[in-house]
Amino acid sequence: MLLYHYFERVTEDDIASNLAAATEGGWPFDVFQVDDGFQAHIGDWLTTNDSFPSGLAPLATSATGQTFNVNADTFAGAIAGVMRESQHAEVQAIGAGAVNQAVKAIVIAKGYLAEEGVNITCVPSFVDVDIDDQERTANRFVIEPNG
Repeated sequence: MLLYHYFERVTEDDIASNLAAATEGGWPFDVFQVDDGFQAHIGDWLTTNDSFPSGLAPLATSATGQTFNVNADTFAGAIAGVMRESQHAEVQAIGAGAVNQAVKAIVIAKGYLAEEGVNITCVPSFVDVDIDDQERTANRFVIEPNG
């Protein structure tokens, strides 16, 4: 439980180093959740504080090549946050379950952003990715503002 070790002192580097240690150490886990300590204000899950100058997107993408189960609502919040920061997001998913969660998350994120007057479009495609020295085909979803 990183929260109890770092609490509000957690930094982007702390999370990145713990994620690296967990994946390199072969720890058996399905979810690596950054639950608290990154937000600018309690309850504001979309704006990061000064300890996370790059936002949450780089931490999410640092897990590329790893296999995680993701809650669609949590994933949707991350997609919406990335869209607010950079007006562009990409999601890659391999396997039926992952594609299902990705599509659900994109639809939920679309609803979050629509409440703010931001309409998005999603363009799906295939992309080859290298995982453990094996080439796999992933579904790729490019998300951009519409209009």
